[in-house]
Amino acid sequence: MWGPDNGSDSPTRVDACDRQIDVVLAYAVMAAPALLAEVFIDAFIVSVLYRHLRIAAEGNWLGTAVRKTWLLAFAAAALLCLAGWCLEKLAPGAHSIGPAIEKLLHS
Repeated sequence: MWGPDNGSDSPTRVDACDRQIDVVLAYAVMAAPALLAEVFIDAFIVSVLYRHLRIAAEGNWLGTAVRKTWLLAFAAAALLCLAGWCLEKLAPGAHSIGPAIEKLLHS
């Protein structure tokens, strides 16, 4: 059922599936640096904002989280917006940080 009945060496569905898995894995390896860079940036931002929550929560945890981090979260968002705007002006058309920095370094 999975392969030809005549015993030939033609590709089977399993071979096609293996090729598709290889393509997906190759893409994942090629995209890994950009993905890891974004995860690192997110982890850094969260760790900086979390420092202010080490104080015991008073009442509702969500209210405490908002009250203790809104100013830093706003400042981080403003700085990231400013950085994005600057990168757009310096490297127009780049869709993420990696290509924008690459354009800046090679121009």
